[in-house]
Amino acid sequence: VLVARRRAWADLGLAATLGTAILMILPYSNARITGDWRHTPWSVYADTYLPFDKLGFGLDSTPPRRELPRDMVLLGEVFKPMHANYGPSALPDALSDRMWYSSLELWRGPRLVLAVTALVGLTLVGGEVAFALASTLALFALYLAYAHSPYWTMYYREVMPVVALLSALGLWRLFTLRHSGRFNVTAPVTASAALATGLLVLLYLPVAARGVEKWHDQRISEQGYLRDFQRGVASIPDLRAIVYVRYAPGHYIHMSLIANDPALEESHAWLVYDRGADNARLQRIAPGRVPYLYDELQSTIVRYPGLQSAAAR
Repeated sequence: VLVARRRAWADLGLAATLGTAILMILPYSNARITGDWRHTPWSVYADTYLPFDKLGFGLDSTPPRRELPRDMVLLGEVFKPMHANYGPSALPDALSDRMWYSSLELWRGPRLVLAVTALVGLTLVGGEVAFALASTLALFALYLAYAHSPYWTMYYREVMPVVALLSALGLWRLFTLRHSGRFNVTAPVTASAALATGLLVLLYLPVAARGVEKWHDQRISEQGYLRDFQRGVASIPDLRAIVYVRYAPGHYIHMSLIANDPALEESHAWLVYDRGADNARLQRIAPGRVPYLYDELQSTIVRYPGLQSAAAR
């Protein structure tokens, strides 16, 4: 509408050309990585290991193209029922649950009062905010094509500032009672609105501090687990090694130790799954690498007993 009104067709053409050039990076990247411009690395990965994890209703029972290690098998056992039970009849509950838990991210506990101010903020919605809210609802609606837990609110984080804006508008409305109609950015901020905002900030600082502390403790625990393993790998004296990772029975399936450098030949240590007797096959491919075993249950890295001699046979 603005382009037609201003007759800015050259600007539209420039923007469309630049946008298209940026989007063309995707098929180019796909072609270089997967060999097919139509297939992203993620889609190839999903088809190979997690064929059930896709858009749509019901469970795709197509088997993975490769034999899966135990932790990925357990991952399927957790997520397959979610897809199997997801159909058109589940959409109303899915939408309400996802919106509810996303709302809790903003308004849980003492922040509940901000949910009330958000309702008040709806009275100040103009064209710009209405567009942002429509985009927010569109994101929730489009994600209904994908089965996921309502607790996975990270899918909706990018639209949470829109909802937070409603709380801010509501505060402004409540403490600027003489104002009527749409929100005006040039309107003066009253002393009562400023005081209320300051008091709310002071009230929520302890809540925010506890949240940050909890998040920090969790990150420290996760990083400590990875750091201890990485230190053990770095301490291996051999210039070239293979570390066979044997997970404990209770291994947390969302925390993987299998990660490798793109330049495998120059890498100090390959990190691979412990596949028991099948390890000899990999060892024969790389006879110059010394085999080590990481036992998660014991938190130890030791020379893999007898593997090199088994690979030589």
